[in-house]
Amino acid sequence: MATSLEHAKLCCLVVEDVYGPFLSHIFQVLAECGRLAGPQLAQKCRLPLRQLQSGLASLIQLRLVYHHTPSQGITSYQANTTNAYNLIRTGQLIQLAEQSEGHDAARILQQLALLGYSTARELEARILELPPHEEQSDGSTNPKPNGHSDRMSLDNPTTLQKDFKSNLRRLIDNKYICRVRDSHFSSTYDARTEVERELFGGGGNSSTKSKKAQAEADEMVSIRLAQRLDASVSSYDVLNELSSTNLDRRTLLCLDYSNSIIMHRNKALASLAETMLGAQTARVLHASAKQVDLGSRAADSALDNNVSTSLRTVLDVAEIEDEVEHGEEAMMRPLRISQNGRSNARAPNGNHSSFTGNGSHTHINIQDHLAILSESHFSFIQNDLRTGMWSIDHNRMNLFLRDKEMMRIVQDEYVKHGPSLRILRMLSEKGKLDEKSLQEIGLLGAKDLRKTLGYLQSAGLLELQEVPREPQRQPNRTIFLWFYDAERVQKLLLHRLYKSMSRLYQRLHIERQKLSALTSHLEREDVAQDNLAKKQLEELAELRQKESWFASEIGRLDQSVALLRDL
Repeated sequence: MATSLEHAKLCCLVVEDVYGPFLSHIFQVLAECGRLAGPQLAQKCRLPLRQLQSGLASLIQLRLVYHHTPSQGITSYQANTTNAYNLIRTGQLIQLAEQSEGHDAARILQQLALLGYSTARELEARILELPPHEEQSDGSTNPKPNGHSDRMSLDNPTTLQKDFKSNLRRLIDNKYICRVRDSHFSSTYDARTEVERELFGGGGNSSTKSKKAQAEADEMVSIRLAQRLDASVSSYDVLNELSSTNLDRRTLLCLDYSNSIIMHRNKALASLAETMLGAQTARVLHASAKQVDLGSRAADSALDNNVSTSLRTVLDVAEIEDEVEHGEEAMMRPLRISQNGRSNARAPNGNHSSFTGNGSHTHINIQDHLAILSESHFSFIQNDLRTGMWSIDHNRMNLFLRDKEMMRIVQDEYVKHGPSLRILRMLSEKGKLDEKSLQEIGLLGAKDLRKTLGYLQSAGLLELQEVPREPQRQPNRTIFLWFYDAERVQKLLLHRLYKSMSRLYQRLHIERQKLSALTSHLEREDVAQDNLAKKQLEELAELRQKESWFASEIGRLDQSVALLRDL
């Protein structure tokens, strides 16, 4: 999706909030002016070239700026708004990794976020230099899922290296870390141009080709480009490189934000299912959705066979049952053992039984819950009658979530303006309708209907099409059709979400400026927080509370952005 003005403004505020005014000034000029060469950028930033180069080096290391050097030798720079926006999700991703993989794994992600990108060897050296993590306010430390304590690891460097490799392997396997290739440092347009130049030379891909030859050439370029932009990485290769003495092998690693998007998606699906069908069916849907990866990663893996097999994911019913009955802890164990020492066998048809802690027998039929979901609004869950296998259609699921999120936002904002949501749903399901049809289907009065239609049109949610019956185009011989354009409304709502998030960052900056003297006083190493006066401590606590409020609201809006844009 193209970068809008509000999106670029939001990214500039995020960079300023995380990295300060110097880097944000360079980033803002690139975001506003587009692609610029070094001397042009120095002139617009009004900075010495040497100081600008230092800032650009930091932005490139943080993967916030693209750079490209063509055959002419003049390097140009361009703002990477995608990674700049992902800074909002960094803390959430680290928290998610801490909940699922442990505190040590979260520290690895935290250091990788500070570095921007790094090799496994550099990341290991950075982790080994860190002091032990602090205890919590209650004196307890975060336990590790593998049973090793950090204190034992610190006493034995060999154990610490072993734990680092174990945590790194789990982070890569669970897609918290992905690979950075050379093509990722340039924009997609530059990467595609480079591929076309290598395949066809100077003028091999001209417009004089036939349509069939042009289509084959475009397909070849797309396949080669997808291979260059493939961010998947094998934990086996990374650990072998880490143990190898060959320093020429350098696989660059960075954060993978797909888990954050998947978390928002699964949470939204479970919330909708719980409202419509109950908590048990919602848990089944949540466990089913956890098996569905994002479409981009699945599409890249399907390019080798040149077959579009990424649009559907076959569900493992046994894994769904394990997730529903025992939660996330069972997903980390390779085998589930009952109290009598025997493993609980799982039937392939989805009919499973288990014993609760008090000895009572429970029976969960996953097939029944999946059938209920497929026959209700969640029609993206489908059953193959020949094989009996259940699957999820990616495109239908993403469109379902997008429409539900748009309707939820409209309901929250325009609930006071008559039957707005009912009219939008009718037009979304039926297509283009005139006023008379809307009155008959929605059982609405003419006065209230026209008032609501006018308001929705002024808000940009509806459009009006004139269909003349005669060439003279007289009003009394013209049909006026109202219609709902989902893509246009999606862009409109994203624009408003970006603007709301920008205002939150601006307000957060104002609140911090009010106590800038106190916060700058705390940043000094010779000043302890315990030595502050009571009034200063109260002001500091109030500021931290406001920061927490702003962060929560930004995270809530980011969930809507993930459902509308990133699926």
